[in-house]
Amino acid sequence: TSGTVTYGLGLKDNASALGANTNSYVTGAYDVSVTDAGTVAELSAIETATTGTVTYGLGVKDQASALAANTNSYVTGAYDVSVTDAGTVAELSAIESDTTGTVTYGAGLKDQASA
Repeated sequence: TSGTVTYGLGLKDNASALGANTNSYVTGAYDVSVTDAGTVAELSAIETATTGTVTYGLGVKDQASALAANTNSYVTGAYDVSVTDAGTVAELSAIESDTTGTVTYGAGLKDQASA
């Protein structure tokens, strides 16, 4: 179309599509609703592209190191968190201290034995 497309009620899609932002629909002050659990990088890309409200009701999924670093504070409140790789005790402790939501460890635990 050569006309103007308006989407005043915001955008709703999965994290990878919204994070990729093909055709730059995530822009301006539009509100964005993420329909699945997004990675820290995907959620960061979405928030960078809009000044509107970003909701991610299905939580966050990522590697333990990214979730433990908690850049932009996506691991917070009652959001559920899914760890996609094996995390250390320190990483998993940091993740659990940042959320009251359910934390799922899909790949277990990796760490060094103490002497």
